[in-house]
Amino acid sequence: MSDAVNRAKSGHKSHIRVKDKRALLQLESPLSIASVSQLKKELLQKLLSKDVSEIRVDGAAVNSADTASLQLLCSLSSFAKSKNIGFTWTAVSSAIVDAAAMLDLSGTLNLGTANEKMAEVN
Repeated sequence: MSDAVNRAKSGHKSHIRVKDKRALLQLESPLSIASVSQLKKELLQKLLSKDVSEIRVDGAAVNSADTASLQLLCSLSSFAKSKNIGFTWTAVSSAIVDAAAMLDLSGTLNLGTANEKMAEVN
């Protein structure tokens, strides 16, 4: 079964591209427990098999994020830190910022400059 079919069945619409040792994770809504398993599988396949020096996350399109999805992003951030891989946001939605703040995960997710990123999106 193709990745596109698996994403459609699971509701998973995020995309990961790796080019020149840089990974771009483009998240789409909804970012929820229904999509976490497939997203985790894709992250493991594409990031662990590559020599990645930077992970950039685009969360501009996310209009809802639940605890399970934020836990996966926290794991990704911690993994990156443990491997000396850069972890940055290219854009972040207010849904991610609000959910992370409610769960006290803003620091773990490196959302310190999230308001600047939100301003770039709006």
